[in-house]
Amino acid sequence: MREAGTAVGEVIAVTTISFAAQSYVLNQAPPFGSLVATHGPDGRTHFALCAGTETGGIEPGRHAMAWGGAEDGEVDIYARQPQLAHVLRTTFSCVLVGYLDAGGRMMQRVPPRPPRVHEQVWPAEEATACRFFDDLAFLRFLL
Repeated sequence: MREAGTAVGEVIAVTTISFAAQSYVLNQAPPFGSLVATHGPDGRTHFALCAGTETGGIEPGRHAMAWGGAEDGEVDIYARQPQLAHVLRTTFSCVLVGYLDAGGRMMQRVPPRPPRVHEQVWPAEEATACRFFDDLAFLRFLL
């Protein structure tokens, strides 16, 4: 089951109950609380809620700094400092809330295994999100 549209990022770290992904486009990530999906090479689909976004330097301990002045817009800064697009990244964290089982049923619980590093992250299609949110059992994981 592939979601329509374009992948928004790639998984870069996983835990039993969550994953972090790097956005393919700087300063863009799924909206907070939105349902996203990953699709593994084994055919398993995982569902997660976007729980946070961060943009910063790609090197640990190296922080972004101001490059503009009061009169500058964001476009001006990136035009004068094009390297910024290569030294900054946007990441987003996601809480796993379900998966599709082997029979294609939506299960709202922690999956048997998390997605793999480098799986793509897709925004869930509206029909998929409506079907998932018909049951609110996933809320127990968030509380």
